[in-house]
Amino acid sequence: MRRDYPPGVVLHAPHCREAGDGNRAALPVLRAITDYPSHRWCPCGNVDDTPHVVVEQVEYGPHLYTPMSSPPPRDATRALCGICRGTHGNPAPGLLIRHA
Repeated sequence: MRRDYPPGVVLHAPHCREAGDGNRAALPVLRAITDYPSHRWCPCGNVDDTPHVVVEQVEYGPHLYTPMSSPPPRDATRALCGICRGTHGNPAPGLLIRHA
């Protein structure tokens, strides 16, 4: 079944300085990957050496849907946005999407 992808987040190792003050809740890495399929990794860790991650919500601001040139995930409704890595729901390409 095809689905829309939310805007991407950044996954950090819990010890990463970029992850904030260290008081954030950590999720098991496999759950975070499943819950946030359009994630990207901070250089601080990866699935091989980080059993838990901190999820950083990213504010992408208003932007136009710009499809990535790489093939979309097989279950995505369309190509991921080159800016936020989401699918922007069902609006036509070129519409301004505001993320809160």
